[in-house]
Amino acid sequence: MGGVEHDLWAGDHFNVAPTQVEKTKAIKAKGFTAMTPPELDYAMFKCMTTMGGPDTFKALLPRFIRAVVASPRDGWTADARVLLGKLMMADFDLWPRRQRAAAAAAIEHLAAYLIEVDRDDWSEPDEDNQALLAWAKSVRAGA
Repeated sequence: MGGVEHDLWAGDHFNVAPTQVEKTKAIKAKGFTAMTPPELDYAMFKCMTTMGGPDTFKALLPRFIRAVVASPRDGWTADARVLLGKLMMADFDLWPRRQRAAAAAAIEHLAAYLIEVDRDDWSEPDEDNQALLAWAKSVRAGA
């Protein structure tokens, strides 16, 4: 996952809703690596559907996981359900073996952490976090 180039700003127009063009331009002006956690969440949520492609997803993933672990209760739009869908859209099964192994390990730790953070005495763990954890474990078992 390290050193992956991104394609977030490919082309000379932004494929985002008209109401989001200025926000997207401001993020671009700051630079890919200077995104705040909310901007990172926005980019992760939008990547592969309205901006960027699989390379953007690969480039964002490590920073996104670190940001979520640092502030798990920040109301992330790109939650476990979204992340699992993005992994499928990014053709995860076609990634080089080392990238798959590293991503699956990081995602397994993320999902387990989110389940633990949300643990309480009166409710079951979040189903989406459980699904993400199960997915990561199955990928790692098959690697």
